[in-house]
Amino acid sequence: MSENSNPTYTTRYILLLIISMALLLLFAYPVSNLFTKIGSHINYESIGFWIGYGTVCLVAIVFLIIAIRREYIPHKNLTYVICIVLCFYLFLRLDGVDEIALLPLNKLLKYFDILIPIGVLYTILLSLTLFKKSRQKSLPFFLEDNLYEEGEIANEKILQKLIISLKDFWPSSAFSVGINAVWGYGKSTFLRRFKAEYEKKEPKAVVFWYRVWKNKGVNAIIENFFHELGTALRPLSGELDTEFKGYVDAILKLPHHELGKALALGGEMITGNKSLEEHYNSINRILKKIDRQIIVLLDDLDRLEGEEILNTMKLMRTLSDFNNIIFIAGYDRQYVIESISKPKDNYIDKVFNVEINLLPFDENFILQELLVEIEKISSQQANSEFDTSLINSFKELFDNRQFVINIEGLVSTPCTQKSLSYSDFLETPRDVKRFVNEFKFNIGFLDSLTDVNLSQYILLRLLTYKFRYVQDLVLNRMETFFSKGKIDSVNNKIVIGTGFYNDIWLYKWKPLDGSESYNPKEQEILRSMLENLGKLGDFEVINSVLCQLFGEKGIEFYTDNPTSISKIYYTDLYLRNNIAAGNITLSEIQKAFETSKLYELVDKIGTSPDYKEFSIQNELKYFAFRAKPQTREQFEDLVLSLNIFMSDGTHSDDEKVLAILKNGVETFYPNQGKDFIEFLSNVLSISSIGYLDRLLSSINHNLKRKEVGENYPGGYTKYNNNFFSDELKSLLLHKLKVLINKKAETNEILEAYHLITEKITPQQSIIRPFEANNLLRKEIVEDFLKYYDTPLFQMISDKADKREAEFRGYKPNDFLKQIFASEGSYNKLIEQINNPEAFNDFEKDGMNNLVAFLKIMLTKTQGNEKDKIVNTIKTLEKYVEKGYKSLNQKEFQEVWGQNNYKQ
Repeated sequence: MSENSNPTYTTRYILLLIISMALLLLFAYPVSNLFTKIGSHINYESIGFWIGYGTVCLVAIVFLIIAIRREYIPHKNLTYVICIVLCFYLFLRLDGVDEIALLPLNKLLKYFDILIPIGVLYTILLSLTLFKKSRQKSLPFFLEDNLYEEGEIANEKILQKLIISLKDFWPSSAFSVGINAVWGYGKSTFLRRFKAEYEKKEPKAVVFWYRVWKNKGVNAIIENFFHELGTALRPLSGELDTEFKGYVDAILKLPHHELGKALALGGEMITGNKSLEEHYNSINRILKKIDRQIIVLLDDLDRLEGEEILNTMKLMRTLSDFNNIIFIAGYDRQYVIESISKPKDNYIDKVFNVEINLLPFDENFILQELLVEIEKISSQQANSEFDTSLINSFKELFDNRQFVINIEGLVSTPCTQKSLSYSDFLETPRDVKRFVNEFKFNIGFLDSLTDVNLSQYILLRLLTYKFRYVQDLVLNRMETFFSKGKIDSVNNKIVIGTGFYNDIWLYKWKPLDGSESYNPKEQEILRSMLENLGKLGDFEVINSVLCQLFGEKGIEFYTDNPTSISKIYYTDLYLRNNIAAGNITLSEIQKAFETSKLYELVDKIGTSPDYKEFSIQNELKYFAFRAKPQTREQFEDLVLSLNIFMSDGTHSDDEKVLAILKNGVETFYPNQGKDFIEFLSNVLSISSIGYLDRLLSSINHNLKRKEVGENYPGGYTKYNNNFFSDELKSLLLHKLKVLINKKAETNEILEAYHLITEKITPQQSIIRPFEANNLLRKEIVEDFLKYYDTPLFQMISDKADKREAEFRGYKPNDFLKQIFASEGSYNKLIEQINNPEAFNDFEKDGMNNLVAFLKIMLTKTQGNEKDKIVNTIKTLEKYVEKGYKSLNQKEFQEVWGQNNYKQ
């Protein structure tokens, strides 16, 4: 309860205000004369006075207006001062005291009249802050972990028995009651309920909290305890404040070692010191006169450290050993024993006269609390599916007759099981509220409840709530604990770890002998890991949950539950809570795939500013690797999508994509190889250069490297799934034709051209197919100036790069010579690929044809561009004169001039 809302405090405040006002009125005229004398020394006509007076008034009014707008809560002392000043001034004003200087306006206004508008504004501010209504708030999303609400508690019978036992109990020395329970069992709720009930039945008793955990150090524990005890007893006695202060001062004046003895021996130290003894006896005598039960509630001893716990217990047992005082302390006995330095001395038994153990919550009570909160979630949802499916799933979760993953559904028994219940995961009402908060937050990520098997989803959330380390220990390392299996519907069985496509995760181990029987190896791994973590006691529950979620079941189960957590295709949706990346969810990706609209989704990701293409790329990639197309449409949609979102991946990724293509051909194109190549050709035609273009190019290029064999120093990369190598060239040529026909950008056309490799010479020179050279030559002839500005002509034009020339010199692009070579010289080269002379003749033929072409272009070009072509021809002629060797910088400058090229 806040200070301002405390009735006792408010009464004292009003009383102080009345007394202060009465004293001012008693001396009203002397005070008025004092102000008049002060005012007589002020020059009211001066500019300085008016500036100062106006500034003070303006600042005060502005600050009050700002405070009103912000609904600022003023300090109580400021309110006190303004009330006193305003009331006293109004009295003087109405009483007609004229000695106070007047303003010149008809002598109606006085300088201090500014206090009236200030008072009005301050009254408005107080009204807004003290009497404002609470804002209308919507139902909170999260449940608050409140300790006590009206009504009976789980340990109500114990509480009522304690109330009866303490009634009319007047101990001659301090009496201590311990309330023992582990965290979450309701110690704080019990004490709050006790306070409320006891004050109703024994209104004269003094019951107050001492929150010892807010103190740090022995001095603070002693000082604050007696301060709060004195505050609680102040309305009953005016003597105790002084006695408590003297008693505390006498204790704290002791040397440190003596203070330790006082805490340890209590009475012995007191009787040995007259001052302490006198204060002690006085306090005891006053408490007898008060004749009230004094009950001190101490909660959360188990928040303290060892020495703090000891000091608090010594305080209860020695320094506070007065008449009529009863301590009731809540703690976790095991924690306290392990924390204090004297566990073997049974110290805790010496401190507490009686210890009460709170009973654990009944499982039915926990279940009812849980169902009440789940009902609230259902009622807050507009979607009707929440009304029934969610609450029913919670009700039936551990009902073996209804539970969808019951023990009888398991195929084999070595996956050992414990009969689970909610008490294995939720022990207290606090657990229920915290679990519901997490569950409500997490389930909000699902697009629909039908995306998951609700029973499995709830069981998984219970597991990760109770045993939070399981997410990292087990679920983030699926390969360690689970095998992969494939559903063999034909033979009505599960086949372990075969082929590229696997359907399900299995909590079992594939033996080395290749048999399919269970082996408890995963369970032994789990047991060992938990033992290392010191959590072996959790094994039975965790193992049982994993068995129920991932244990092998009959084929019918997987058919009837297509969204089961064990289905590899859906596992991440559970484990990652349907979160992918950007603004895309896993279920969106899955639904797009199922409806053969994955390409549309991928296209939207790539073009919409609302999505983050790079952050979701891996999500799409891993989804594609585990997806299992059921129809040709799904397969073709997947391949089309792969070409868009896959970037240049690792060799492992490439192999997985090739495996997808191979399985698709075998499944959906049996004996229809031409149809598949046509489909793949169409895929490549849809977009600009994509992942599949580069993958096919890489396969083709490495095949050409392989042909060179040992003569190729760099070696080559082997692709295990190269099942359409003969069609690679035609597919890549088709892509080049498509881009040329589409009038694509020159950089795209040139990239497509460079993807195709026909041969590699022993000198590692790459030869493009004649068809590709011919296609590109026609393009250059048709639109020469556009290609003149590309890298093809760079080193023989005004765009020559000096930095590149430092390494290679100024010479025509090797592929430019290929593009203009004749078909005869090309065929001769292919026939004699290992003959260096054939390669030289091929390049010379290309050079001659290139120069001839440029001379033709010279007749068709005007202006500055014509001058550039003239210089390009001169550069080529100089290159030929030099024996087909690169020009140096000086030679190049002789043609182009000092500054007519890129530095």
